[in-house]
Amino acid sequence: MPELPEVEVTKQDMNDMILGSENSPKSKTIAYALPYTKEFYSAKTNPKNNKRDFIAQILDYENRRKLLSDAQILSIERIAKFIIISTNIGLHIIVHLGMSATIYPIIATENDKELIASGRGLDFLSLLNTSTDRVFAKHHHTGFLLEDGRIFLFHDVRRFGEWAILNDQELADFKNSFISSWDPHLSDFDPKSLINFIQNHPIQSTKKWVNSKMNLLAFIGKSGAIKGCGAIYSREVIYESGIEPSTPICLLKNKDWTKIANAMRDVLSESIMDGGTAFNTKESDKADLVRARGDFVRPSGVLSRYQEKLKSYKKKH
Repeated sequence: MPELPEVEVTKQDMNDMILGSENSPKSKTIAYALPYTKEFYSAKTNPKNNKRDFIAQILDYENRRKLLSDAQILSIERIAKFIIISTNIGLHIIVHLGMSATIYPIIATENDKELIASGRGLDFLSLLNTSTDRVFAKHHHTGFLLEDGRIFLFHDVRRFGEWAILNDQELADFKNSFISSWDPHLSDFDPKSLINFIQNHPIQSTKKWVNSKMNLLAFIGKSGAIKGCGAIYSREVIYESGIEPSTPICLLKNKDWTKIANAMRDVLSESIMDGGTAFNTKESDKADLVRARGDFVRPSGVLSRYQEKLKSYKKKH
């Protein structure tokens, strides 16, 4: 499952590829937002699906996506494991990579453009997913066409990912839902901010994390308190910190949290530099084939390398 580093490098690539820089500006105009495939819509609206985030927005997706034609993309940011693509009309595409999703950019053919412009986006996706000579990956479920002819596709083999459109108020409410968690933003990373979170943020009602008997591994990887660290990076962080994973967090001192915070900064930063983790990926693999089998590939097509450096996850000690 993509965690913070994989989401961060996806965001970085999309920033480079869509927003560019002052010296190398890119097309920021959405020509058309694509519909959902029937398979993706069914997966997202199925009552048996216990995780139906943004259900109201998904049900209204058809209306909202049509409003994005000619909208300008203003920013692409990450919060926790979500990517937020904001436009100048107060609508925001929110993306979660789930278990197996990636963003796949391609160059539209003239036939692609004609199909999409004529309102036949589903036909375009169907043809793409059944093509034998264009792309290996066959699970493209939505995306958008930019004015310059590039299409950014949402590819999700297992359909656990999320792709929805939120308005300004919905986005504000969504961001507010993260107030009770800590997001390790590496640009302004400070161990003191983690210590402050532990000491002052409540788990529920008045009980604070500093008094919790939850073990350290569960706290980092499963509690939802630390956004973006799951099974992989929680183990790597704890291994680097040198602290026993089963230690109840109520027994940890400030010096321990400083070790944990520094380990988190180092592990996440190095993974981001290496393009994240993709367990079944080898240096000789092709990006399309990696994506087709549901492994992580960043939008630029550069393969992940951090899996070669893992010291704890799935290792015997």
